[in-house]
Amino acid sequence: MNVINSSTMTHEVLSNTPIETEEKRSPGQILRGIREFYGLSQEKLAQDAQITQGYLSQIETDNPDAKNPGYQKIIRLAKALGQGLRFLEGQSENRVFLTKQAIHLQDILESFPDDKKQMIERFIEETIPQPNYPAQTYIEIDEFQAPNELGSNIRKLRGQKPQWEIAKGAKFSQGHISTLESGDAEDPPFSTLERIATALGTSFEELIGIREIEVANAITLFDRYVRSEEIPTEAKKETFDRIATVLEFFTDPVLQGHFDLIPRSSFSGSMQD
Repeated sequence: MNVINSSTMTHEVLSNTPIETEEKRSPGQILRGIREFYGLSQEKLAQDAQITQGYLSQIETDNPDAKNPGYQKIIRLAKALGQGLRFLEGQSENRVFLTKQAIHLQDILESFPDDKKQMIERFIEETIPQPNYPAQTYIEIDEFQAPNELGSNIRKLRGQKPQWEIAKGAKFSQGHISTLESGDAEDPPFSTLERIATALGTSFEELIGIREIEVANAITLFDRYVRSEEIPTEAKKETFDRIATVLEFFTDPVLQGHFDLIPRSSFSGSMQD
């Protein structure tokens, strides 16, 4: 199976092996399966997620040293793979980050005047079949809070409640809560902040600043199309080529150098089975 490269919109080969759905897979097996499905090397995913390849390898091999990754690392991986926040738990989620491919197409469309953009969006809507893939709610985070900002946010949400009460609810020591509130924890584990958010009576998303975003219907369709495991490779290739043709048609030749998608050869590329 092929997918559009996240940075160039060229086709890349996806594994023909579907992502496993067994419930008992380890976080490392889940991560490796998704990475291989999207045809990404460890080096490329580590670069996209802004983590070291060595640390990524530790997660994929379930190394005890990477058993409980920091929340920023988890979110960066989720964004790089277009997944939800709890994807390493093997959960089926409908709150996800846009795939890199959909983000790239969205950026290209935003460069067009409104009239051309609307015409292209209509073409995409008429061209891409409704994929057999659940509807998604898309999420985003603008930037990570600095440790002292996160600590301040925890204190604010705690209000008049004493630290020991939050610590008891989260099943941590009071000292652990104090460390977070003082800004001395650089990248606390995802699971830690989730438990604290629950004890505070809020959500992990609200605690760290995750928000929902509105996405144009054409981009939603494209994103779901990219994710689909059921659509044959050749069918995807034909669809991508048709979209490329329309984008070329509406692109001013003077501006072609500004689009990774242009010239056409950089989009269609070579296909492998």
